[in-house]
Amino acid sequence: MARYVGVLPSASRNADTNSPIIVNHGNYQALHLMIDITTGSPNLIVTVQGRDAGIQKLYNLLQSTTINSGTTILKVGPGLTPVANLIVNDYMPYEWLVAVTQSGGVDVTYSVGASLI
Repeated sequence: MARYVGVLPSASRNADTNSPIIVNHGNYQALHLMIDITTGSPNLIVTVQGRDAGIQKLYNLLQSTTINSGTTILKVGPGLTPVANLIVNDYMPYEWLVAVTQSGGVDVTYSVGASLI
């Protein structure tokens, strides 16, 4: 059964933003991450990061190209056909987060939501 996670609620931002660490209690294997830009013309790079709970180090699972507008879906999951900067064939770790790097110095309103499968 899938589970929705509100990663970053809709808000105006003008700086880099990290989500809180999300714990995969349900041992979900896959992720659909939706980035929805509603106002502004930013230069966002969104990275899905795993976190090793023992040594508390972050590592990249998937990093987007620059996102400027609209809605973008990033996917992580076993058996998926990889597409550079959009889809990766991998499992979701126990702990993970989303890091958004924002350049251009403009205010932008966006949200990030996740479906764990």
